[in-house]
Amino acid sequence: MTRRLNFGDAAGAKGSIINIDHRGDGNGNTTSPGQAYALDIHNYPGAEGGLVGHQYSSVSPFFQLDNTGTKPAIEIHNTQNTVINPGSDGTGDFILLRDHGSSVLRIDKDLVFRLGGTKVPTFLHTAAKALSVQTSSAFNGEVWM
Repeated sequence: MTRRLNFGDAAGAKGSIINIDHRGDGNGNTTSPGQAYALDIHNYPGAEGGLVGHQYSSVSPFFQLDNTGTKPAIEIHNTQNTVINPGSDGTGDFILLRDHGSSVLRIDKDLVFRLGGTKVPTFLHTAAKALSVQTSSAFNGEVWM
């Protein structure tokens, strides 16, 4: 079996296929308070991608976040779970961008930006500054531009 649930709509349909209204704050269970997620996916060792999207449309972005709160829209953690994944210390890259399979930009666990392939970063701007690099007053390294 390759699919357990299959949802679909027609090209002219309006509205969401799946809508989740989540209000749980994790405090409702007094004996074991803690995390409360609207969608919780556990991708166990050996399993392929836990969440994959295929963008075939040019009408709008595949993934969009609307953040009206005060917390970050995205937070990425490298953590350990020696019970489920023994020997793994959670040191994978935070972000990896690919262009037709080739690695273009990788942000590793030490926040080092690594460029790959032949791509050159370009900063386009409409403000007075295209790029601002700020360091602490104790910084004695070099910033190359």
